Amino acid sequence: MKKYESILKRVEQVEHKLGVSYAKTDGKLYKTMWIIDLLGVIYLGLVNILLILSTILNASAGNKGFFSNQTLVLIAVSTVLEIVSIIFSKKNLKIIGGILGLIPVPYLIYVFYKACYSFGQGLFNLKTIFYTRHLPSIVLITVALCIMLFVALRQRIRVDKSYKRILSNLYENYKNEHKGETFDVSDEEWEEFIVSYSPEKF
Repeated sequence: MKKYESILKRVEQVEHKLGVSYAKTDGKLYKTMWIIDLLGVIYLGLVNILLILSTILNASAGNKGFFSNQTLVLIAVSTVLEIVSIIFSKKNLKIIGGILGLIPVPYLIYVFYKACYSFGQGLFNLKTIFYTRHLPSIVLITVALCIMLFVALRQRIRVDKSYKRILSNLYENYKNEHKGETFDVSDEEWEEFIVSYSPEKF
């Protein structure tokens, strides 16, 4: 549903007047979580790029790598999804961004856990590497995304509810102003009224 800036501004005015306070996507909590998510994605991306390159180099040298080509492609796609999530979460696609960022998480945990434990014996102790190299960044990303998604969803629900209530009140006021007339407002007339509506005069 298309939302008009004038009505959204009125929503903010009503919330401020009523003392309604909650975390919003332009607040400190969301911005802090976004920075944590960004740092986690940068680290994850660098680790994944190095992992992909090392696997390709090992394969070119005739050595068997930890991951198949299909797995490498899926890891690359997962990394791209995390990057897209960061961009969307900064724009006006915050809910979509949060969902996109959470989609690859189960797969990344599974593939790294499986690889590290399948090749966990020997000099490099890959079991430990899973917990020190891969898991921390994924956990940070997951926690940050969950908080960001919660903030964005709650704000969307609250704003939508207030928006519909204010729009309904405006319609009733508009209708009362035309008492005595045959009230039959067209979509074009109503949209013109909403566009010209000034929250300061309400």
